[in-house]
Amino acid sequence: MKTIILATDGSPAAKEALAVAEQLCLDAGASLHVLAVTLAMPPVRSASVDLLDLETPAGTRRIAVEAAAHARALGIPTAWHVAEGDTATQLLDLSDRLEADHIVIGSRGLGNVGGLLLGSVSRKVVRHARVPVTVVKAPERAETAA
Repeated sequence: MKTIILATDGSPAAKEALAVAEQLCLDAGASLHVLAVTLAMPPVRSASVDLLDLETPAGTRRIAVEAAAHARALGIPTAWHVAEGDTATQLLDLSDRLEADHIVIGSRGLGNVGGLLLGSVSRKVVRHARVPVTVVKAPERAETAA
């Protein structure tokens, strides 16, 4: 295995996926390519709600750069990429262009109903990827005492 691609959005699931991708790279001596994708169709919200990082090119770039820096600090040869549009499509295209050996992606764990309503990036990637895909579930949320 020479090339692993990680899709990240900066979420807790993506951070867990980064840790998995880093370990795979270290175990296999592979390089890591980090991809963050700016949302082409941001969610509708009121003007009083702050933009998500993935709604701006600068925020998307920051997410990719931070994840790549984390991997580089472990000695992993790493490159970062940003794109705009459909995350699954951009990830699959990058995988093909780089002739990647493996894809790692986080999953928010929305389940069947949430995945049907919102679309599931991880589901689309698993279905259409030409290489193995590791889907990392979001970490369990800690219960707060009332």
